[in-house]
Amino acid sequence: MSLRSQGKIPKGVKFQVSLPTPAEHNCLRRRGYQSTVDPFYEAALLRALSNIPNATPPSDLAIQWDAPTKFAKLEGTVWPHFSPWFPKQAVVDKLVERMMRLLDSVREDVECRLHLCYGDLGHGHFIEPTEMGFMVEIANGVKKGSKRRINWIHMPVPKERLHDDDDDDADAAAAGCAALALLDFPSRTRVVPGRCTL
Repeated sequence: MSLRSQGKIPKGVKFQVSLPTPAEHNCLRRRGYQSTVDPFYEAALLRALSNIPNATPPSDLAIQWDAPTKFAKLEGTVWPHFSPWFPKQAVVDKLVERMMRLLDSVREDVECRLHLCYGDLGHGHFIEPTEMGFMVEIANGVKKGSKRRINWIHMPVPKERLHDDDDDDADAAAAGCAALALLDFPSRTRVVPGRCTL
């Protein structure tokens, strides 16, 4: 008897598998070899992805792609493994193209989530986002080109926009981030702005 049938896991609760995009492993690759290794790593990751629904029923499963280093590139954070190997003017297009491939590789009968993130180094972001423009630009580009629905999307908000004594942190933060109004997603996609990294 399953935990769900026993009532220990409520109806609607998903088993989430969070996967890093291939770019998140750049720090493990010597500079100069990243562009060579990247397609092989992506292919291996997608093979692993295809096996996950064999162990967990698709209706109980959610796949979340975690994407922090993309924003390190866009914000100009100077760390060797955050340096893109493609032309600077093509960074946004390349990042969107790669994210679309990953999202479209998730089966249609599996919930797909997108976690746009600024990392968790020492329990903090590698840089505090000053606004949400890059996240909105990437999210809109991925949504426009992806063939499948994105069920859930999370974006961090600037730290100073959150107040510990405010019970509606996420709503207050969203109201203060003008770029969020440009997010072009259907109402059925759940958008979660907030400080928490998952």
